Amino acid sequence: MKVLLPFMMMGCGVVGYFVGYSVGPEASVLAQAQTGAPSLERPGWAPLAPDQPAKEQYWSVDDLRKMHAERAAAAAAGKPMPYLALLLGRTHTIGLITRLPHDKPIPSNITGRISQWDDAEQHQGVSDIYVVAGGSGTMVVGGEIEKREYRPAYGPGSFLLPGEFAGQPIIGGRTYKVKAGDILNIPPDTAHQAQPDPGGMSYFLIKVNVGLYPWQLAR
Repeated sequence: MKVLLPFMMMGCGVVGYFVGYSVGPEASVLAQAQTGAPSLERPGWAPLAPDQPAKEQYWSVDDLRKMHAERAAAAAAGKPMPYLALLLGRTHTIGLITRLPHDKPIPSNITGRISQWDDAEQHQGVSDIYVVAGGSGTMVVGGEIEKREYRPAYGPGSFLLPGEFAGQPIIGGRTYKVKAGDILNIPPDTAHQAQPDPGGMSYFLIKVNVGLYPWQLAR
């Protein structure tokens, strides 16, 4: 738990950062102007932000394994396990995500579709780089999301994020069996879905903003 504490504090700061944007005029403009497909042309959004980190950061493999074990245990016990933000920079972010398979189909994490898996995602303006930190699973990449829809920013009823999609299943994708130490690079506008094995899978998610839209829309 001592290992997780500083990262959890960082995560709380990131949440506060985004809350500041969500209640400002930008969110209001997006919500009021929402008609059909979202537009990338919205006034009020800052460009890529915030500033780059001022110094290097290091995470040992032992810390990563411990974080995976603790987060997987929390998820299996039904305890909250939020996204753990480790870095938020102008060009890229790093977060640690842990996923477990569901014993039976339940509403998915974004669109609410009944499934054993969390939703597939697709980001027009972001590259995703997965570095598997613990556990194992299958990554489905490419193809088409059969029931694709725009991703809501804060759950059902909130404004939709232009360039961000979610849904499932993926039709015609390629599959990769991944384990701790494996790396998978997913180019922009490519569908992808994590399907963890029993016991779960944790991975560093490095998101690289290619400049199509700001981080407030890519989180």
